[in-house]
Amino acid sequence: MMTIRRVNDNTVNCIITQEDLRENGIGIGDLFSRKREALEYIRSVIAQAASSENMNFSGDHVSMRLSVLPDHSISLTLSSKQSMLGNEAQNAEENAQEGYEAEKEYHITFREILDAARYSRSLSMECLPPSGLYYDPRKEVYILCIEDPDGRDANFERAVLSANEFGNLQTVPSGTRAYVREHCRTVLEEDALAKLAAL
Repeated sequence: MMTIRRVNDNTVNCIITQEDLRENGIGIGDLFSRKREALEYIRSVIAQAASSENMNFSGDHVSMRLSVLPDHSISLTLSSKQSMLGNEAQNAEENAQEGYEAEKEYHITFREILDAARYSRSLSMECLPPSGLYYDPRKEVYILCIEDPDGRDANFERAVLSANEFGNLQTVPSGTRAYVREHCRTVLEEDALAKLAAL
């Protein structure tokens, strides 16, 4: 069941479960490909969050971020520059027509480098996205950083989501790889997916 939680005066987070998606006939891939039914569902979620928390999610005053959690539920974070301005559900619906911002990087952690190689070999994309592999000695895990390509392959979302079969998937804001590069040991700086698949 979907949960709505106020993070602070300007931000609300909605967790949409797989059951919520199934009940509305929507798959995770539908959200990323912006199918009409998925956009309509997201509009209804935003309107519900605005009404529930008495917040304004309209016009240029709101940002939306969509993330896929490890259990394949969806985290929708809504941040408004204005708050406590009354029930703005209708305005939220209008704003949702502009769509939402998906995460730009995916980080997948593996206990063994062979698990990363198995994952890479499972991909069937013609053009692999930019990627790098790093080792975090503190947590003793390998981190595979995959950047979201501008013109994604049709199978990109499915391929990324299948990562949970081999490791632990996280969606992160663009630029997070720079932090990983600074604090972890570099194993493969470029074309990590292709090089791992060749192991």
